[in-house]
Amino acid sequence: MKAKIRIILLFFCLLILYIGLGFRLFHIQITCHKKFNRMAKNNYSVQINKVSPRRGEICDRNGISLAINNHTYSIGFNFKYGKLTSEAKESISDSLGVDPAKLCAGRGFEWFVRHIKPEKIQQLFEYQKDGLVVVRENFRFYPHSPLASQVIGCVGTDNQGLSGIEYNFDKQLKDSVENNRLLRDAKGRIIYLSAQDGIKESGARKVYLTIDLNLQYIVERELMNGFKKY
Repeated sequence: MKAKIRIILLFFCLLILYIGLGFRLFHIQITCHKKFNRMAKNNYSVQINKVSPRRGEICDRNGISLAINNHTYSIGFNFKYGKLTSEAKESISDSLGVDPAKLCAGRGFEWFVRHIKPEKIQQLFEYQKDGLVVVRENFRFYPHSPLASQVIGCVGTDNQGLSGIEYNFDKQLKDSVENNRLLRDAKGRIIYLSAQDGIKESGARKVYLTIDLNLQYIVERELMNGFKKY
């Protein structure tokens, strides 16, 4: 009889344990799903922002492009998630033409070089797992420069308008920033750059000017001739 009572008590104890465990799993996976999902992403990923958003084109009255986008790359290093070996320093220095003394360890993220051509970075991708960050950026190009350059204006390193149309219509020309995540393992080592969870909204617009490119060329040419003559 005592053995039977022990078995029944053991059964009820196990039943209560399983019910409690079920409620706990329900609480974690269903009730607090968003909270723990956010915690996991923060532990195993680092969000980075696309540095230079894509800008809309600036065109003359006939639709001829006066300001367009070219793709370049910028190289930086996140010292929180890796360190530069002597081999990495030598390779980065040779590829980018950077003084090795400038590649000293920092406390956080530091840029090494901005807006370089794609062919110069091919051999550097292997160091991304150590903390190297390679960001594709948009670089402003003016195909008819210096024609109407004072009117069109210019942009800064991060593609923000600084003068002229680029500045006055910066909000209309600028696209929204795209967010990406650098995935890392439990030790904080970078695994790869993931496009997952990227946020991309196309908000850039073209801006059409009343300027006629051919007439502008003639006006500037005659002004320069008058300047040289008088």
